[in-house]
Amino acid sequence: LMEEAIQGDPGTGQIYELYRQLQASAHIRLKHDLKVRLSELREDQMHRRIVARLLDRVIAPELLCEEVRAHVAPFCEWQAIDVDEALQEYVLELADSLCLPCGDVRLERATAVTQCISRKS
Repeated sequence: LMEEAIQGDPGTGQIYELYRQLQASAHIRLKHDLKVRLSELREDQMHRRIVARLLDRVIAPELLCEEVRAHVAPFCEWQAIDVDEALQEYVLELADSLCLPCGDVRLERATAVTQCISRKS
């Protein structure tokens, strides 16, 4: 019934999309204690940005695996994306920035995150 209403009126489709984005924003805020702007939810790779924000908020590298378990993995499951791929993307982003100031801190974080990636055969 909702699909028929959306197809019949473009304005309804836009309202429904806004409703979905508001629901997603509320879900991320409630489940992961992370504020997400609606504009972030419209981005093509929004999951990549949110995974990075979830990991970046952890100060101590030794606590990153707990953040993966408690927030990153459930978020990835909710978004139907592979958690290991999301973590690998994050590590690659860190690796790209190793030559910048605080590169040693990024290396520690990258090392800690790689320990959270499952060893699939």
